Amino acid sequence: MTTDSADPSPSFGSALRSHRMARGMSLGDLARLVNYSKSHLSRVETGNKQPTTGLARRCDEVLDGGGCLSKLAADLPVRVVRTTASLAQLPRVVPDVIEREELVNRLDAARELLGDPHAGRSAVVLLDGPVGAGKTTTAVHWGHRTARHFPDGTLFADLNGFGPAPEATSPATVLRGFLQAMGAAAGTLPEDTEALAARFRTELTGRRLLIVLDNAADAAQIRPLLPAEPGCLVLITSRNRMPGLVARDGVRRVTVPPMTTAEGLRLVASLTEDTWDEEAARGLVEACCHLPLPIRVAASEHTWPPVEAPHAVIDNAALLCFLSISEDDTTTLSGLLGHSYRALDMEAARAFRILGTGAFGGFTVREAAGLLGSGATGARRVLWSLANVHMVRYADGEFSFDSILRAFALECVRSVETGRDSA
Repeated sequence: MTTDSADPSPSFGSALRSHRMARGMSLGDLARLVNYSKSHLSRVETGNKQPTTGLARRCDEVLDGGGCLSKLAADLPVRVVRTTASLAQLPRVVPDVIEREELVNRLDAARELLGDPHAGRSAVVLLDGPVGAGKTTTAVHWGHRTARHFPDGTLFADLNGFGPAPEATSPATVLRGFLQAMGAAAGTLPEDTEALAARFRTELTGRRLLIVLDNAADAAQIRPLLPAEPGCLVLITSRNRMPGLVARDGVRRVTVPPMTTAEGLRLVASLTEDTWDEEAARGLVEACCHLPLPIRVAASEHTWPPVEAPHAVIDNAALLCFLSISEDDTTTLSGLLGHSYRALDMEAARAFRILGTGAFGGFTVREAAGLLGSGATGARRVLWSLANVHMVRYADGEFSFDSILRAFALECVRSVETGRDSA
């Protein structure tokens, strides 16, 4: 464990410059190939910045150094070299992932922007979407797929923004975990969140890391965790669209859409060795609103549909009950939706119950105001508060509820009527 700027290392810098010039490569060319900034490489070549082992290894690969640069970095005095523990914190990939081509292409495009020094603010991507859309699965799958582009490793934290825990994980807790993973001793870390964030930004300087922040609650939880310089890519997942983070912090939002019918059918086929009747498989995908988590839960059962008559029309409430019979809180659909519902304020929760059970098809702000007994301004405000956490859908100037949300709204109404929910 070391400092960033102790004694200079001209031998490494000179060797790096010699290898680069021997191949007729400019500093900018090398920067694009190794995914470090041109200014950082310049400081390394002049001896004003210490090379990380990851940078040395990457330069060896690009410049055909034969391990020379890695050896020079390893031979530097321990007090000089800034070392990084092996960082590979991404969870395991869910089996049978159906790759969402459009999502992957958009994430790849965000990663490629890191080579542009003017695109630093675009190095943070928010994957938002409703319960069960596959946000975490997409982030983890893509993270493993692209990890080779981040020679200094990957960091991962579940922020518990929507879950059974009474509070989301604090930024200070996440920062301490990341800093200790990067080699800091617990006793050397400050208590204050701002000081921890400054230390984290310092440690990230010149490094190339993928940082996945899963299940975020809001912008206030995210802001202390963002790097100050381009080079690292931060991938956030959340049910919250975080318009403030997008507007103020330049975050690129990528909304995870429902699966296409073709993607849903491929997922059903991948989950069991049994051959599915196409009509039944299409019915399952449609009933599950094209969302991968409900599809996985439903397809894992031995019988479909969950009614006695084959291919019968499935009541929404019965479907929600069917998708919620599990001892695993991470797959119980009512429980997952309940985390979002309990995060609503009283006005939004009331609107969700009224509109979810009283508004059919697409509806406008004016129509919502009539059902809520409010003015258009109040109705618009509460509708957008619901839309921002994907508790109502918005498209083409109209709001709507899918069948799963409508069934859950009915469940919430019953809970209030029986006194089990005071919202």
